[in-house]
Amino acid sequence: MRVVKVLDFALWKHSEDEPHWNSPWGKGRPGWHIECSALASKAIGSAIDIHAGGIDLRFPHHENEEAQSCGFHNTSQWVNYWIHTGYLHKKHSEKMSKSLRNTVLIQDMLQETTADAFRMACILSKYRSNMEFSKDMLKTAENVYGVFKNFITTCDDFKSQYLKATINHEHLIAALNKCAEDIHSALCDDFDTPLVMKHLNELISTTNSMLHTTSTSGHEAMDFSSVSAVQNFVMTILSTFGVNFRSSSSSSQDFGKIVDILNEFRQSVRITGIEKRDKEILSLCDHVRDSLKRHGIIIRDHGKQSSWSN
Repeated sequence: MRVVKVLDFALWKHSEDEPHWNSPWGKGRPGWHIECSALASKAIGSAIDIHAGGIDLRFPHHENEEAQSCGFHNTSQWVNYWIHTGYLHKKHSEKMSKSLRNTVLIQDMLQETTADAFRMACILSKYRSNMEFSKDMLKTAENVYGVFKNFITTCDDFKSQYLKATINHEHLIAALNKCAEDIHSALCDDFDTPLVMKHLNELISTTNSMLHTTSTSGHEAMDFSSVSAVQNFVMTILSTFGVNFRSSSSSSQDFGKIVDILNEFRQSVRITGIEKRDKEILSLCDHVRDSLKRHGIIIRDHGKQSSWSN
């Protein structure tokens, strides 16, 4: 005798018109929840560490998926950690969904911003909170991305000795170790990525204060190791979230080589202007610098040396 309870969900649904298969219970097809259990079990197996999905799937889909998978695999726990994300909204509107026809295509979004900037926006939002998609949100994310990009460039300038600075090795390494511990705690505490960003900002603020300080005695402590350690740590954490500051594509490398040539030519002309004290030449160099800035290329002059970033 088969006992059916009110709260039981369907593992097999009767079907005549839709795609169906013969079974001991008649023609039908698997229930919705079976699909995910079957795919995940086939690809991963009888134990899953982290399972993610939208907040709307928490019940009934994920609970039913867990129940039937535990029964199939004869285990009391199939998934160790569930992560349910909030909705993506448009400003002053409901959540984005295909049914409401208010979605934004990725190719359209990339006309307004970059993939890294959007990833930054996601990191700045708590994963289980709703996120508003707007120009203001994208602008904020781009600004934050720019702060980190400038920091990486400043570290490069220091290591290339374009920038002279006083570095307190012990203090900086202590700040780095504390940041690493704080970030680990933030991720363990409900995957708090906004708090991770706060700790990273504090670390780069501490580092920047040293990178822009010169010893009053005229002796600079050129400690490249601690600055490199901080730079690598920041880049590693952000790359874990998919935000990268080093591009390996051939087109990016070609672009970099072209800007290198332009920067070296401008630098040579600028040195000539400095040596001859020719204000007209220096004014033209400033014009090139300002024009490039409008296109996202930042030229930094360090005495008779120049560096660039984008």
